[in-house]
Amino acid sequence: MINLPESPASPDRPHGDPVQSRVLGSLRSMADVVTGLGGSSAVVDTLSDEAVLEGHALIAGARRALDTQAAWFAAALARRSSPELGGQGLAARKGYRTPEDLLQSISGSSKGDAGKLLAVGRLVAEADAAEKAAREAAEAQKLLEGTPTLDGTDVNRNGGNDGQPEPDGQPRMTQDLPPAAVPPWHAPIGRALAEGWLSVEKADALRKGLGDLDRAITPEKLATALTRLLTEARTLNADQLFKRARRVRDVLDEAGIAAREKAAYDDRSLRFWRLSTGQVRMVGLFAPEDGEYLMSTYDAITSPRRGGGAVRGQGTGGLGEAGAGRPAHD
Repeated sequence: MINLPESPASPDRPHGDPVQSRVLGSLRSMADVVTGLGGSSAVVDTLSDEAVLEGHALIAGARRALDTQAAWFAAALARRSSPELGGQGLAARKGYRTPEDLLQSISGSSKGDAGKLLAVGRLVAEADAAEKAAREAAEAQKLLEGTPTLDGTDVNRNGGNDGQPEPDGQPRMTQDLPPAAVPPWHAPIGRALAEGWLSVEKADALRKGLGDLDRAITPEKLATALTRLLTEARTLNADQLFKRARRVRDVLDEAGIAAREKAAYDDRSLRFWRLSTGQVRMVGLFAPEDGEYLMSTYDAITSPRRGGGAVRGQGTGGLGEAGAGRPAHD
């Protein structure tokens, strides 16, 4: 983690702004509290089972709240680093090529985690902007409905003179209302994040699993599917939620299933080579069904290493200690 130099005042939030002071002051206080907790693994190990479980639940809630804040900040960082700004963008002024690179330098996270945070942040920011535009349009509608005409009479919603025809028979000039912005289909994800019960990981799982709009998939269809998935999201982890969302997408877009399966099949690859030490390294990309089979086989082979029922030493296929641990995967 690095300490960035103080950035110049944002054009929409100058230094000394009370909102900026409040937000940053609250975050600094929170960081001081967390870093001041102290303790150690030995201290935690003295707690009861119930206390350990409650502690995990409290930490998970705090992490969800912090990750939501991080997504909001990531959205602002991305907006201020948009390609249209060129060298004047925030990331460029700090010496980074992309907002992902800048975010990684601050948090020390992986590129995947930085991209996930920025994607969810952009999603939330888009919904917030649409909802703000809708509120402003509604307020403008109310103002225009209550605005008297030049001759002092009231204008009804249809633009007429209290329902009476114009005296001179000419149409009255009216001011066009700003179009009401319709919140995007994924707006409930942002609201669930703000409420604190949906994590950024689950939000990203919903975003990836349901996918994007196309000719067959309308915003209304995705909004309906999202409403149903959000009722299930509380009891599912992020991996389960992604699989559930992907199945829902397949049901919505049955015509696209064959195309996606063919793309996954065509993308398969398997490469292996011998190292200077005589060892052989292999890298592969498999279709989902083939991958599930390989992973289940691997689980069966390595189950003794991970507490399975097989006797240690049976069916290890020559894997040594270093090769028996299952690699991390998304």
